[in-house]
Amino acid sequence: MSSLFFLIAWLSNTFFLFGTLALLIQGALALLPVKNYRLRAFARLIPGIALLLMPLLSKLKIGQFLNPLSCEGWLQKALIYWLPTLKSYITLPKELLREQLPLEPVASIVSVLVSLFVVTTAVLFLGKLFQIILALASMRKLVRKSKEFSQVIDNPELVYKLKAYKVRILLSDAIVIPMAIGSRTILISKRALDVLTSDELEAVIAHELAHLLAKDPWVHLFHELLRAFFWWIPMKRWLKKTEEEQEIACDQAAEMYQEEKIAAALIKIARLTEKEEREDFTPFCALVKKSSFLMLRLEMILGVNRIQESKFWRGVVPLLAGPLVLLSCTI
Repeated sequence: MSSLFFLIAWLSNTFFLFGTLALLIQGALALLPVKNYRLRAFARLIPGIALLLMPLLSKLKIGQFLNPLSCEGWLQKALIYWLPTLKSYITLPKELLREQLPLEPVASIVSVLVSLFVVTTAVLFLGKLFQIILALASMRKLVRKSKEFSQVIDNPELVYKLKAYKVRILLSDAIVIPMAIGSRTILISKRALDVLTSDELEAVIAHELAHLLAKDPWVHLFHELLRAFFWWIPMKRWLKKTEEEQEIACDQAAEMYQEEKIAAALIKIARLTEKEEREDFTPFCALVKKSSFLMLRLEMILGVNRIQESKFWRGVVPLLAGPLVLLSCTI
C-alpha cells in the first residue's frame, strides 16, 4: 500500500506544482504589458523547470505545499467533518486499521497498478527519446547533403554575429521552410532562396539566428521529453503557447535587422508550404508553421496587434486561482 500512497502523492504533487505555477504565470502575463516576448517565453519555462527540479523541491516540501491534497487544508477538514466514518478510520491505530480493512486482497491490485504506471511512463519516454534520436540522425544526414551558402550578406551587424557565434548557413533542396538546427546551423531552402529578396533573406537568417542564440531547438527537445515523462499532466497547450512566444521573440529580433522585411518573407514562404501536409516531429525551429498563428505574427510585425489583447478575466481568473490553491493548504 505504501507504493500506492507514494504514487498518488507523486502524481498529485507534480500536477499541482505545474498547474499552480502555470496559473500564476498566465495571470501575470495576461495582466502585465510585457512587450519583450523572449522574457514571456522564458517565464513560461518555469513550470517545466520546476518539474525537472522535483527531487529537490520534494526535500523542501514545496510540491506538497502547492498540493491541497497533501496537507491539512480545507478539503481534508471538510472530508473528515462530513464523513465521520473516515474520521474513525484515521484515528484508529495501524494494527486495528489492518484488521478493519482487507488490505491483503488489495495488495496485488496495487502492485499491478503501480507496475502499469511505471511501464507506461517508461514506454512513452523511451519511445519519444527514440523518435528524437531518429529525427536528429535524419537532420545530420540532411546537413551533410547540404551545400555552403555563398550569397553575400550586406548587414554588418548580422555578419558580425554570425561570425562571433560561429553559425554556419547551409543551402538545401530537401526542405521548403528555413530552419535552425542544433546550436550553430541554419538551413535555407533553395525554393525559398528563389522567391526572397536579399533583404527578406537577411531577415529570415536573423530570425533563425535568434532561435540559435536563445537555444530554442534544445528547449523544444526538452518540451517533448517533458511531455512524454509527465504524461498525466495536460501541458500540450501550455508548451504550444511557449513555442509561439518564442517565434514572436525571434520576429522581434529580426525586425532589428530588416524592420518589416520578415513579414514579406513569412508570406512568401507560407505560399511555398501551402501544399505541404506533413507535420512530422522535428527537433528544430522552422520559420513558418501551419496555423492561424501566422496571421497574428504578421499583425504584430506590422504593428496592428503589438501585444495580444485578451479579456480581463483571462488574467484575473488564473491570477486568483493560483493563490487559492496555496490558501487551501493554510486555512
